[in-house]
Amino acid sequence: MISNKWSGVIYVVLAYTIWGLGPLYYSFLHDIPTVEMVCFRVLFGTLSLVMLVYAMKNVKYFLKIYKNKKLWLSLSITSILIVFNWSLYLWAINNNHVMDASLGYFMIPLIIIFCGIFFFKEKLTKFKAISVFLTVCGVSYNIYVFHGIPWIALSLAFSFAIYTVLRKKIPIDSQSGLLFEMVLFLPLALSYLIFLDVAPTANFFQNSILLDLLIMGAGLLTVLPLIFLHKATLRLDLTTIGFFQYINPTLALLTAIYMYNEPFTSSQMISFSFIWIALMISITESFILSNKNKNKNKALI
Repeated sequence: MISNKWSGVIYVVLAYTIWGLGPLYYSFLHDIPTVEMVCFRVLFGTLSLVMLVYAMKNVKYFLKIYKNKKLWLSLSITSILIVFNWSLYLWAINNNHVMDASLGYFMIPLIIIFCGIFFFKEKLTKFKAISVFLTVCGVSYNIYVFHGIPWIALSLAFSFAIYTVLRKKIPIDSQSGLLFEMVLFLPLALSYLIFLDVAPTANFFQNSILLDLLIMGAGLLTVLPLIFLHKATLRLDLTTIGFFQYINPTLALLTAIYMYNEPFTSSQMISFSFIWIALMISITESFILSNKNKNKNKALI
């Protein structure tokens, strides 16, 4: 029988692998416009989450949101952030900017450090300060070489990092919170899809059954990693989970190079290298601190 720890590793690897292979999945839906695909994701993601919340007996927590104006307002803001993030992510895939998306997701943990400094007045350790400095160097080099701000990567990174920070502060379980975020956009998504249904450009129930199944699968693609990650958090500490999160952008980068044939120049290698070194320093420090805390706890026992 698999131990709790190893089953947790399996769950976290599955979660981040599914997210990392997202660009490969959406390559089969390349011809569907971004706005339409976001609407499908909201619709089928909502249906999947309704079943999940009901199965996990979290309906009372979901209904609790409507009785609390503060929760309602907070989740409305996070809803805008996550839908913006999804929309830009799908647009990047459809317009051959998968590598930019990968860079953005590599930057997310480091942007969260920025958020901790500016919003929560957290103090930087020496290693974190070096990581932040290297990240700035990587982005600055990108701007210098390509004569432009990597707005796709930065927008994805900041929107998801701020979303993560805000959701951490909202006292509601992840499934109920995400369901509420989707429900807020469901009327708009349905209205748009109904409008398209009578138009000649409609994509659902107008083409092959396989395409329809792939469209519906986009909802599962939203929910499944969430289920696996939730199971992993019950079995593993956050430091270990944080280490595995780099599976996602690594797979996206490989997909960009080998499936989307996006060029990976020496200049991009230098820019990415700054980020990778910063991440390695950050991960190493996390493990050192984690081991120190474990040793302290053992000493107290």
